[in-house]
Amino acid sequence: MEIVFQFILVAGVLKYSSKATFFDGYRGIWHYSLIGGAIAMASYPIILHTDSDFFDKLMSDKGSVSNIVVVITIEAIVGMFISIGMLHNLFAAKTNKWISVLKLIPGVLIIGIVFYTELMLFRAMAGVSFHWIAITASISVMLATALLSLMLKYVLPDISTRYEMKFLLNLLLLILAILLNAGLADYNTGHYEANTDYTKLLVFGGVAILGFISGWLLFKYKRIIYKILKLR
Repeated sequence: MEIVFQFILVAGVLKYSSKATFFDGYRGIWHYSLIGGAIAMASYPIILHTDSDFFDKLMSDKGSVSNIVVVITIEAIVGMFISIGMLHNLFAAKTNKWISVLKLIPGVLIIGIVFYTELMLFRAMAGVSFHWIAITASISVMLATALLSLMLKYVLPDISTRYEMKFLLNLLLLILAILLNAGLADYNTGHYEANTDYTKLLVFGGVAILGFISGWLLFKYKRIIYKILKLR
C-alpha cells in the first residue's frame, strides 16, 4: 500500500498549492511558500530527536494508520464542503464570510507531508550538517510550492476551475484514505516500507498534469469544440 501513501502525498501537495492561488494577485503564493518553509524549519528540532524509521513503524501499526486515516478523512470532507461554499460565494449575490476565511486555512495535512519529506531527506543525506539539511529542505519546500502554484494559476486561469480542482483533490484524498485503511486491514504489519517508487510517482504526476492541461484546454476552447461537434 506504499503507492497509496505516495498518492496521498502528491494529492496533499497539489491541494496545498492550489489553495495558494485563491488570493488576489500573487501574495497568496508567497505567503503559502513561506508557511511551507516555516513548517520545514520548525520540524528540524523535532526531527533531530525522531528515529529515521519513524514512519515505517507508524505505518506498521494499525491503530496509528487508523488515526492518520481519520485525520485525512476529516480534512478531505471539510475541504469538500468548503470548496462547494467557495463556488457558491463566487456566483452568489451575498458571500459567506466564514467560507471566505476558511478557504485560506492551509490545513494540517501539509504539516505531516513536510515532516515526512524532511525526515526522508535527513535519512538520505546522512553525514551532512543538520543545519544545511534543514535550510535545504526549507528552501526546497518554498520553491516547490511557489513553482507549482504559479503553474496551476497559469494553466487554470479561471478561479472557478481551481475551486473545482480542489474539490476533486479532496475527493481523491477521501478515496485514498479509505483504500489505505482497507488495504492495511489484513496487511503484514511487520514489513511495511514506505520507500518511494519514483517511476510510479512520475507516471502518476504526468497523468495528473495531462489531466489538468486537458481540462484547461477543454474549458478554454469549449465553444470551438462545441461548434465542430455540432457541424458533424
